[in-house]
Formats: sequence, structure tokens, C-alpha cells
Amino acid sequence: MGIIMADNPEGHTPGYWRDRARVARTTANGLASEAARRQLLAVAENYERLADEAELEEAAGAFTGRV
Repeated sequence: MGIIMADNPEGHTPGYWRDRARVARTTANGLASEAARRQLLAVAENYERLADEAELEEAAGAFTGRV
């Protein structure tokens, strides 16, 4: 299953996405269903990718003068 990562249209910070990933992992660890746990952990990984993208956007903004 492929995920297409979009730009960060909401302008959320890397910390926002990393916090969402943390919450998803914490929730996943409490699930009894292995299938549900795997799916939620995949969601957490996608949030981490969004955090990485947001970091790149911040870095690019620093170099181009965008804020």
C-alpha cells in the first residue's frame, strides 16, 4: 500500500507531527488486535514522514527567507 505524501498545507510544525506520531504509537501499544496495532503504527510512521517534510520546509524557508 503506497502513501502519497503531500506538502504541509496546514503549516504544522515538525513537533506537531511528532507528537501525533507519539500518540498514535502509545495508542497502538494498548490495542489488543495485532492488525489494528500494525495499522496504527503505520499511521505513526506516516506522521514521522510528515514531520521530516516539515523540517525540510523549515530549513528551505530559512535559506530562501520564507517564514
